Amino acid sequence: MAGGKDPPLVLWDVEKRAPIRRFEAPSREVTAVAFAPQGTGIAAATIEDHAIRLFRVSDRQPMKVLQGHRDRVRRIVFLSDGKRVLSASDDRTLRLWDLPKGSQLREIRAHRGTISSLDVTTDDQFALSARWDGLCWIWDLGTGEHVCYFGFRQPIEAAAFLQGNRFVRLLTSD
Repeated sequence: MAGGKDPPLVLWDVEKRAPIRRFEAPSREVTAVAFAPQGTGIAAATIEDHAIRLFRVSDRQPMKVLQGHRDRVRRIVFLSDGKRVLSASDDRTLRLWDLPKGSQLREIRAHRGTISSLDVTTDDQFALSARWDGLCWIWDLGTGEHVCYFGFRQPIEAAAFLQGNRFVRLLTSD
């Protein structure tokens, strides 16, 4: 799956190096995209309205629109059940969404800066968010509270939970 400016959303066959499906987005610029764990759905955010749109892969049909962010959505992560999505925005929030209902479950006022990376534990209990300024936070998705935070002097480009959620891997720009 590729998201960008032109065309906004394209599903690719990597082996054949060819596009399989094109999805119609209301904007020419997609800012975040994620695949559902079962491969049946796609979540994509667009720049104009800061909404997250859910598409069915089989027929490219839009299913729902999740609205609530007030600025650019930077990251989207599906939880393992495929029924919830976590999003991170420049409005300094993380939002947990219930996909069948199309509603927000939780808003977490998270960061003062731009979130560069977002991940969720395999048991869907905790989220990891990282910022360009070198700070990482771990959040309890059940309560919305932060569990801990740690920082580095380099900008963090990517962060992920590893080995049964026991470790965190960070990619810095230096």
